[in-house]
Amino acid sequence: MPGATRSIYVEQFLEQYRSGTAPRGSPDDVHGGYLALMRTLGRRTAELHMAFATASGDPAFDPEPVEARDLAAWTRHAVDVATNGFDRLEQRRNALAAGQRDAERLLARRPEILKHIETLVPATPHGSKSRLHGDYHLGQVLLAQNDFVITDFEGEPTRPLAERRQKGSVLRDIAGMLRSFNYARHQALAHAITERPDALASLAEPVALWERAACAAFLDAYRDASQGRGSFGTWDDARELIELFTLEKAFYELAYEVDHRPDWVRVPLAGIRDLLPDSGGQRRAS
Repeated sequence: MPGATRSIYVEQFLEQYRSGTAPRGSPDDVHGGYLALMRTLGRRTAELHMAFATASGDPAFDPEPVEARDLAAWTRHAVDVATNGFDRLEQRRNALAAGQRDAERLLARRPEILKHIETLVPATPHGSKSRLHGDYHLGQVLLAQNDFVITDFEGEPTRPLAERRQKGSVLRDIAGMLRSFNYARHQALAHAITERPDALASLAEPVALWERAACAAFLDAYRDASQGRGSFGTWDDARELIELFTLEKAFYELAYEVDHRPDWVRVPLAGIRDLLPDSGGQRRAS
């Protein structure tokens, strides 16, 4: 289920911020200990993916080169997922209690966004495809002695087993974690303003800065640990694919929320908006 994870840390930070007891300054000053953990998580994720990319002699697990047809298939799948998200939003938009204006704006950009998705793959295939975690988010990592244990390798439980066994880009795991940070941000903000809706204006910016800093710490550590040993070619290649998979994931979440939790539609709507090139948002795969 999208957004099933919470961040107790960021909820506590917002409570401290609202009460005036949170530290102030740069993200490193405010969230230094937490960002150190996210850098550790980035390194452990890179090590996990390098293990997936290690040949074992078992053809069911050995990595294979990414081919042009893989890039074409990933693009088609992303377009299909986005199309389904648009369709579900179109069908249910009049029933939305919240986010209706943002929904209308997104729907008006449908042709442009679908065309944009088709540009988000490298022109030439690089690296390898392998098995991957497949359902990677904050709820799948356990903190133990300032380090992490990664759990639940069965993949996305709603997908057929044959699909979960397919080899693909490990960067899908990165996209899943980035979307998890985004959900944690919005869940923490919603929790913080339950009894104080007037606090929204003052809390929205600090929690957005937390998300940006957490994503950057995670990505920078992943990039550095994967340097020359990753399965995705150059980091520029990885950035494009991360953006593709993150946008695809946000559209998957959009369809889910429209059908199951309409009050949460605003989360993937905002995520999609921030991932578009003219949104004014910060691209995370930096």
